[in-house]
Amino acid sequence: MAGKRMFPAPASRWLLLSLVGLASLALAGLLAFAPASAAPAKADQGAKNDPWAKRAVAAKPAVAAKPAMAAQSQAQPQPVPNLVTYIPPWDALGAKYVLLAWSDSGMRLVSDCDQFFSLEPPWTNLRAQLIKRGQRPAVVTQGVVLSYAVERMASPAGKSRYWEFSPSLAGRQLTPDSGPDGLGQRGVLKAADQVFSAEGLPLMPYAADGTFLPYPTVAVEARDAASGQILASTRVVLPVTTQLGCAKCHGGGKEGPGLSAETAANILKAHDKNSGTKLAAEARAGHPRACAQCHGADKSEMRLSASLHGFHASKLPGLGAESCAFCHPVDPPTGFFRGVHHQRGLDCARCHGLLEDHALGLLKAEQAAGKKDDADKLMANIKPRGGDIPPRTAWTMEPDCNGCHDFITRPKPDAVAFGKWNTKASGVFHQRRDDTRSLACAACHSPAHAIYPALNPYGRDRDNIQPLQYMGQAKAIGGGGQCGVCHTTPPDYQASAHHPIPEPRGTVVALPPGFKGRMPGVRFPHQAHADQDCRTCHHKGYVDGQSLSCSTTGCHDRGSGEEDPRYFRNAFHGQGFSCDYCHQQKRNAGQASGPVECGGCHNVVR
Repeated sequence: MAGKRMFPAPASRWLLLSLVGLASLALAGLLAFAPASAAPAKADQGAKNDPWAKRAVAAKPAVAAKPAMAAQSQAQPQPVPNLVTYIPPWDALGAKYVLLAWSDSGMRLVSDCDQFFSLEPPWTNLRAQLIKRGQRPAVVTQGVVLSYAVERMASPAGKSRYWEFSPSLAGRQLTPDSGPDGLGQRGVLKAADQVFSAEGLPLMPYAADGTFLPYPTVAVEARDAASGQILASTRVVLPVTTQLGCAKCHGGGKEGPGLSAETAANILKAHDKNSGTKLAAEARAGHPRACAQCHGADKSEMRLSASLHGFHASKLPGLGAESCAFCHPVDPPTGFFRGVHHQRGLDCARCHGLLEDHALGLLKAEQAAGKKDDADKLMANIKPRGGDIPPRTAWTMEPDCNGCHDFITRPKPDAVAFGKWNTKASGVFHQRRDDTRSLACAACHSPAHAIYPALNPYGRDRDNIQPLQYMGQAKAIGGGGQCGVCHTTPPDYQASAHHPIPEPRGTVVALPPGFKGRMPGVRFPHQAHADQDCRTCHHKGYVDGQSLSCSTTGCHDRGSGEEDPRYFRNAFHGQGFSCDYCHQQKRNAGQASGPVECGGCHNVVR
């Protein structure tokens, strides 16, 4: 097998944990997308032939004047199933390869009202890397075949009308259930620049039984090209949703995810009114448009992200990070932002800025690109919320991980990445590599907005399959010093070839004499609890400058006794005043809670 070795490089300060660009906020308005009707019944056949036949007459303004309209026309929340997440087996001692796979997006936003318009087509991108384990691990791309198979999902063409209208939307007739390059829900990934990719993999958020499932899984397999022998296999989530907030302002709400025909028609009417277009008439005639046909990077109109955010920023003024939730799905069943940053209490604005500033940065870039008149018109209605707002080109310049992380010290609690953009497309998180220029950042950390460990509404660890497969705990691959996933000989953890890694901090919790722990010991991060008075946990016996542990004589030094408040275990896991109880209470209150399961602190062996 030929492979390129991952040689150490000088420690840069490139970062691997980022909240990269909030994917073109589908901010419900002018060009936002609507859901396609799912498998129309016979009674709806007439509507299929005439997409406007069942359009209701809108009773609300096309665009809301006030955010208060968000309380109207909302889809009713659906029950969220707690799915069983299957963790593939892995032989940590005998395995010769590690297969890492990831989606290029933490949540793919797909428009499904394609008889009206298409914001994003119904497909996503899968990426993978095969690592040969050893003293010096190597990325392998030669002599191997990587294949994928989406698991138990419905026919995309049965849930979307994109293929029916593809001549107008894509410029050519596409084969149903196939992407632009002919890929289906089973296929082979192509290797390029040390990464295997399946671009344009057709997918809609509906399981084979018709239920809404925004977290489908895909099985990925690596085989020897000559013998066909399986070298490694894994599974990963490919997040995709049609749950958008357009109806909050545009009217036409309905049960379940997706946009109704009324909502989609209202959006086109608003666009025609404000921009002098004839999109509604074109769609009625069977020729809907894809937004990128006018708002692509190489088009005469402003880029789509700048247009969407620039227009809607004036409609949702003075709000905090909740303005993002008007359009992006944050409530069950879809969680757009569910990674470790979210769990630690960060919000969208920490990286992307408040909506007004986010929009102004995008519009400034459009000004510089020669689209000054259009940008000036929108900017005149937006009042900035912060200080300096540097220009940013959507999808090319995103919040840089180094805005908060330096990989020598841990980020400060008030660290902000807004305005600290990467300057090259290769610096965008889903394109970024480690210091060896070989290993993709997302291979170890998962995609932006779902950085390991992520809490998934459809099952706590549905996003954490690979960390649990290879390490038995939900954190970044190799995190917590578990370099043995790829390195057969322990490397110098502090001189990592991937990126500098802060030295673990905290006090190792000591066990009292006679206590037999059932789990490995845990390092308690005192620094993370600096906002708490020491006496909150150490009670009145604590004296500044003196050591006092849970197992100090006379405290929680009992080695047994489940009901005894002085039983050592109860200091951490009791139902009264304990670490676990505090974390659970914070989580129940919707606050940053930290770990709430055993695997969040302990190396769980499965």
